Amino acid sequence: SALTLYHLLLFRLRFDPAHLSRASVGGLEAMPGPNSYVFDSSLFALTSHEHFVDGGAYRGETFERFLTASPEGTVHAFEPDPVNLAYCRAKALELRGADFERRIMLDGRALWDRAGRLHFSSQDYQASRRAASHLLISDRDEGGTSVPVVALDDVLEQVPTFLKLELEGAETWAVRGAATTIARHRPKLSIGVYHRPLDMLEVIRQLADMRADYRLYLRHHTPSDWVATVCYGVPLS
Repeated sequence: SALTLYHLLLFRLRFDPAHLSRASVGGLEAMPGPNSYVFDSSLFALTSHEHFVDGGAYRGETFERFLTASPEGTVHAFEPDPVNLAYCRAKALELRGADFERRIMLDGRALWDRAGRLHFSSQDYQASRRAASHLLISDRDEGGTSVPVVALDDVLEQVPTFLKLELEGAETWAVRGAATTIARHRPKLSIGVYHRPLDMLEVIRQLADMRADYRLYLRHHTPSDWVATVCYGVPLS
């Protein structure tokens, strides 16, 4: 983790892509396994009955990978982009059939640190290869449509065993909104920390301040790109 942080910081200072290669453990598209993105089994193992909270489900690929590794698992997937949510529904139907809602709960709200509404930009990342759909939280952001936002602490109906947050820049707010859940239930954590410049340091500081008895790891999963840096939290037994 220290070496990963070292090379990522050097990349930001020097813009030398060699540092990304030195930081990367690969596995961006791999199924759950050693060094795989989101589900790095070199750090933790998945049981067959996990409850996965998928913050930023996009088009369902992540919860598909999860259900491959945890075949009896259940999912609560948050995806406020209506186009992506439709893809998630199609994926859930493909995986579990017409009664998928017994195992996969699809939620069109965005994750934040409290309930309310915020503006949201819906963008087709696959087509544009630019920023994916995201909450408009910067003074530079304009336009968008209004979407409901919620804190995880207020809406979860089932105890999570795995929490993944990939929220295009809203991770620090979502972690704040899940503080009680994290401290009380200590799920495995997989949190994207590359969307905003200080996320790597800020998310780690947030989790450390919770004193929730975790071992924290930093991993980078792409050898030629700045994306896909993850803070993993492994609860100590």
